[in-house]
Amino acid sequence: MRTKELGIIESVDEKTKTVNLLGYGVYIGEHDKPVDGMDDITVTTPKVRLENGDEVWVDDYSFFSAKISIEGIIADYKNKGYTINVK
Repeated sequence: MRTKELGIIESVDEKTKTVNLLGYGVYIGEHDKPVDGMDDITVTTPKVRLENGDEVWVDDYSFFSAKISIEGIIADYKNKGYTINVK
């Protein structure tokens, strides 16, 4: 069973020491996602509803994991002097 609460990191820039955190949300299940440029083809992929209400496909982003794991990763980046931007 998948964890329900997830965090999503959109990107990490080592040069500027910046982490872009898309946010935290709740796993809402597997959904059919259209394949870019192929309207009649879909793939089944996990979807998350973020705390701000937006729904996103998790495979569109660099890294996602259980909320507690992402919180630890963000804390590690902060300790290394990274700036954390929350989208």
